[in-house]
Amino acid sequence: MASRSTVPSWFTLRIVPLEQRHTERHSSFIPESSSTAALSGLCSLPSQKAMMEDIVKRNEKRIDLFGTSQSQILQTNYIDYLDELASDIGAKPDLVSLLFQDPKLAVKLYFGPCNSYQYRLAGPGQWEGARRAILTQKQRILKPLKTRSLKAASALPAPLLLTLLGLLAILMALFFQIQ
Repeated sequence: MASRSTVPSWFTLRIVPLEQRHTERHSSFIPESSSTAALSGLCSLPSQKAMMEDIVKRNEKRIDLFGTSQSQILQTNYIDYLDELASDIGAKPDLVSLLFQDPKLAVKLYFGPCNSYQYRLAGPGQWEGARRAILTQKQRILKPLKTRSLKAASALPAPLLLTLLGLLAILMALFFQIQ
């Protein structure tokens, strides 16, 4: 009979932070990774003095953003929180270098939705398919919504028709101005 005090080799200690996220877009990136990163050695904890200063600074920022209500005491801006965690472990993408190396991806990261794939481009847990997943995200979202195929559009697409009407209006304006 096995003893209850035996700890399995797969067992790890995990501390789950208590927080409320405040954003309209939630990412699937796991916020508990901050404590996991510190315990797994990916980043180290600052001194007690630095942590206390950070707590005071964050509390002031939280009060500015969410007010002093007790129900808002755990609120945080989710995107900023994810970026900070990713920076701590070296997984936050560098948009400036990406702008020169892969401008299409940099534009998608800057103007597109925040998603967990961007934290898999570099650093620990890097995934080769992250770039493709980011660039094809819109198509993968829209695909299930296309339940039937539609007939081809008319011979003159709307943008071409609008362009022709615009040119006609400019020519008429020039014609009437000359007279």
